[in-house]
Amino acid sequence: MSRLLRRFAAAADHLARGAGHVAAALQPILVAVLIANVVLRYGLGRGFIELEELQWHLYAASFLLAFAEVCARDEHVRVDLLRARLSARARAWIDFLGNLLLLLPFTLILSS
Repeated sequence: MSRLLRRFAAAADHLARGAGHVAAALQPILVAVLIANVVLRYGLGRGFIELEELQWHLYAASFLLAFAEVCARDEHVRVDLLRARLSARARAWIDFLGNLLLLLPFTLILSS
């Protein structure tokens, strides 16, 4: 692999790890918003739709940011009995096609 590609890959890995750190930092904020929402709704009888929206946005952001790091580290959950028996090249093709055929359309639908 050329030096330029190695530097690009290292930068992408660094960016994915940073996204994972941001996702981890969002978790305590999400928990605080959830607790505040429950206390306000069930303890004081007053609900705020803004808190519900905030919790969904925090959850979505942390999930998507964490997904970047998990994919970069190749540690995401797989339920595939055949994958363990395949070569590294075949596994790479399965990952590539899975991302292309499943993840890309999902991202396009969410962004529109």
